[in-house]
Amino acid sequence: AVTAARRCGPVVVSLHWGEVGSMLPTAAQRALAARLVDAGATAVIGHGPHTLQGLERRGTSIIAYSLGNLAFACPCTDVADAVVLSFTIAPGGAVRDIHAQPIRAGLRGAAPAPVDDPGLAELVDTLSRDLGAHTSRAGTAVVIR
Repeated sequence: AVTAARRCGPVVVSLHWGEVGSMLPTAAQRALAARLVDAGATAVIGHGPHTLQGLERRGTSIIAYSLGNLAFACPCTDVADAVVLSFTIAPGGAVRDIHAQPIRAGLRGAAPAPVDDPGLAELVDTLSRDLGAHTSRAGTAVVIR
């Protein structure tokens, strides 16, 4: 089968999924993310449960199950934890230079803001390692290798 990336170039898939309040992706999320990557997705970026969830590598791709709340006007949550994900797509489609930078979300119209909270970085690190990611730290950012 011809993968999406070979037909189109880099493919980034964004999904609204996950169980609200859960810091762990479901088995169904993990299975779907694996299928998307195997079909050629360069990156799978999730959002929806109003909490951070971990990141994992699958081959040369990246899966971010939930980036938390970035900018949210709804009064339905007080969870201000979020990450800004950055990465480079190399020639050939491999994802590299993956950094998850924790921030405080822009809840109820406030602007998102940098955060210097080692506990939040440790949370992102732990959630990602629990999914099998190899991680390191660069200041307050978590680096996925």
